[in-house]
Amino acid sequence: MNNLWQYLQIAGLAVWLGGAIFFLFDLGVFSPQPLDDAPTRQSALSLPLVGAVIVLYMMLQMAVAAAGAGIGVVPRSMLVPETSPATQPDTTTASATAPAPSQAENTVIVNGIVAVTVGLTIIPVLLILPRLFRERWSGWGLHLRQLPKGILLGLGGLLIIFPILQAFAVGLDEIYRHFLQHGMSEHATFEAMNEPLSPGGQCVLIFGAIIVAPIYEEIFFRGIIQTTLIQYGWGLVLPQWGRWGGIPTGYRPSALHRWGGILVTSAAFAGMHQWDQAPIIFILSLALGYVYERTGNLWAAIALHMAFNSMEVAAYFTSA
Repeated sequence: MNNLWQYLQIAGLAVWLGGAIFFLFDLGVFSPQPLDDAPTRQSALSLPLVGAVIVLYMMLQMAVAAAGAGIGVVPRSMLVPETSPATQPDTTTASATAPAPSQAENTVIVNGIVAVTVGLTIIPVLLILPRLFRERWSGWGLHLRQLPKGILLGLGGLLIIFPILQAFAVGLDEIYRHFLQHGMSEHATFEAMNEPLSPGGQCVLIFGAIIVAPIYEEIFFRGIIQTTLIQYGWGLVLPQWGRWGGIPTGYRPSALHRWGGILVTSAAFAGMHQWDQAPIIFILSLALGYVYERTGNLWAAIALHMAFNSMEVAAYFTSA
């Protein structure tokens, strides 16, 4: 009976995958025409400003890593030199009186730190960035009236990209097992959820994965970095004009520029994740970047990202 159920799952995924590939071609994803005709986001984003945003993002990552090192989530030696045994503080008394928090509890704490720091960094971005776009929130793709359509576009995109990612993950896992003698590692969030956690701790992890991460990452990677790369022609070719920050009147990025910006942004986005999961994240990021570029609706990319993470969380609970 179990074998029959597995065969039915494989058959269902195969049919779904075939439909997804059909719609990829039917929508013209691999044709330059749809992206050539896609809306252009005209903004006053400058390269120094985007550089400052990237520095802010990296500082946030370092702050979270430092907090993780302080409570044992990541090795402290990654951030500060190890001290000699003679100079190391004596923690035997403290460890005897207070039990050290588990790895899962530490992960929950770090997720709470991430939620707070994300709020502190994303609020000024949301106050300043829309003013730099010609059509303000609509030009950036985050106006509330764009939300309903964005949700529908994101859910529709999930129907296409999810079976492709699942098939790619299965193939990648087999490659790892053949060449590296081990399968793909589990995401840190799911590793923490494997440990005994309070309902509140599980809610923190799920909230971070489904709500905080998609909003934060899409605003920074698609809404800012990808937009700037494409706006200034920093796709596969360098800018065609001689001065920084100068956008010719009536300039429309070509499909080559748009795909180049999507590729560069996706490479940076995948590089921020676990190395063995980076190829899957890269494919997901290509889909997120394409959806945003094709529609000009950042809600669509956020909804697709949220829906994908929700499916991953649901798959974890159904397989537990």
